[in-house]
Amino acid sequence: MWAQRASSDVAEPVVWDYHVMLLESVSRSWRVTDPDSSLATPIDAHRYLAASFQNIGDELSHLRPVFRIVPADRYRALLRSDRSHMRSSTGEWLAPPPPDPPIGPDVSASGNGGSNLMEFVDMERPFVGQVCDLAGMLARIGSR
Repeated sequence: MWAQRASSDVAEPVVWDYHVMLLESVSRSWRVTDPDSSLATPIDAHRYLAASFQNIGDELSHLRPVFRIVPADRYRALLRSDRSHMRSSTGEWLAPPPPDPPIGPDVSASGNGGSNLMEFVDMERPFVGQVCDLAGMLARIGSR
């Protein structure tokens, strides 16, 4: 992704293992809120997608974006993350965790390790929402 705060050079992309953004319909148009973007947010969805997902060519086709579109109410109701994905194999933090509590209802008490984040990230297995590529995302938000 381009236009990300994590990049030390605005001309260079960042490769995320997953990324979350808010896509919302406002007055017959779409806008995106991405707190990790170096673009002003919220921003028109077409402008965001054009700036963030530039053509990477066939040699890097495995890095093309895939989106899981999940209605906000379903996302909030289903997502659980105990932050285990942020720890090394020895249990050390790979980066300092956010100050906010882990996401989801009582993640420490769930029987599956407290997280279903990787189910959201796995674009191959059926789960909640609609999975699409960039062309599918552009089709969803319509032409300008």
